[in-house]
Amino acid sequence: MCSLKRKLSGMSSPNATLDFVPPPSAQYAQDVPMPGSEAHASVQDYSNLQSLDDFMRENPFAPKEKRVPAWAVPVNPEYSIKFNDLCVKHFIVPAFEYDMPHQQCETVSVQFGDRKVDATGPFASKKHAKEEVCKLAWPQLLEMDEHLQNKRKRPEPPQSYSGGIDSELLAAENFIGLLQEYTQANRQGSPIYEDSRTITTPIRFSCTVRIEDIPGTPLGSSTDFYQSKQEAKRAAAREAVLWLRSQGKMHPAPPSVNKRLKLDQPFAMELSPKSTGLTQLVSNADLNPGAKTTSAARLHELAAVLGFRPPIYESHPSVPPRGKTMNAHEMNSAFIDMYVRFSDQDVQKDSRLAGPLGKVEHVHGRKTAKEQCCREAVRILEEIQRERAQES
Repeated sequence: MCSLKRKLSGMSSPNATLDFVPPPSAQYAQDVPMPGSEAHASVQDYSNLQSLDDFMRENPFAPKEKRVPAWAVPVNPEYSIKFNDLCVKHFIVPAFEYDMPHQQCETVSVQFGDRKVDATGPFASKKHAKEEVCKLAWPQLLEMDEHLQNKRKRPEPPQSYSGGIDSELLAAENFIGLLQEYTQANRQGSPIYEDSRTITTPIRFSCTVRIEDIPGTPLGSSTDFYQSKQEAKRAAAREAVLWLRSQGKMHPAPPSVNKRLKLDQPFAMELSPKSTGLTQLVSNADLNPGAKTTSAARLHELAAVLGFRPPIYESHPSVPPRGKTMNAHEMNSAFIDMYVRFSDQDVQKDSRLAGPLGKVEHVHGRKTAKEQCCREAVRILEEIQRERAQES
């Protein structure tokens, strides 16, 4: 108690000072007028306020309506189906484009061939849009169908496409399997097939094949066309098998094959001891019973009778001769350079078989080139046959 008095007495002395600063809340309170005073009444004016009851009366509560999902409207795809079927018939691929900015299809278009049709919505769904644009495009597609039908009825020029090997010869052996087995047994890569097709209907197919034994030259024909890809592939594999047999790299065809083909071979039993025995190419030659024998078939027959190996055809793509006027078929087909050569063993037997024989250039079509280049070789073999007949 005494110490407190001493402190108070010290603070009451004339020399004592008191540094006291009021807090900010106290300073703000000095500026706020007291409730009930005139200053307070002028600042707080509530005359324009609305009561809560009046506000609720003027703005009654209205719950939001529940959204009911719209039921999907069924679509009858009549024109979509008809449009698609007719496009498939003529190998036409339609392209549909939909404009859907807000999950709703506004416009749709379809491109088919060189025609384009647009339809403006809005549409309930893409199915509705597709049906509508197909309905609009249907008359134009019918017009195209009629034009294509009339075009097919026109008589096609004869020999528009060169024919291939007879189906009976293609089915004589499993040439594709034989070629595959040969490449596997010799640790080679699989045969590489390259097929092509005609541009116009009816669609036809051709095929060539490459093997490691003769990598620079495709075997088969790009100008002989078949009704299916499989037939064209068999024809290419068949030529590869025949070439391998002519080189002595593959076993000859079994006798049952020749018997099934019903091709007469009386000369095969009369071969000289020097014969190679590779006479299977005669039975597999492209001969039609009763038809005129071609130079190529005659060449194979003479080679077998005289004991020579079957000849080898070397062909390369060429260009048309200068100044030649070509028709539409020739412009879409190949020109060939071709010649015939015999094996080294046969050249040692008769030097007249040396070198390329019957070389032809700029010939349109593989079959035509083959027929022309065989004529000189046939002439030489017939000369050899006559000399042997005179010696005997």
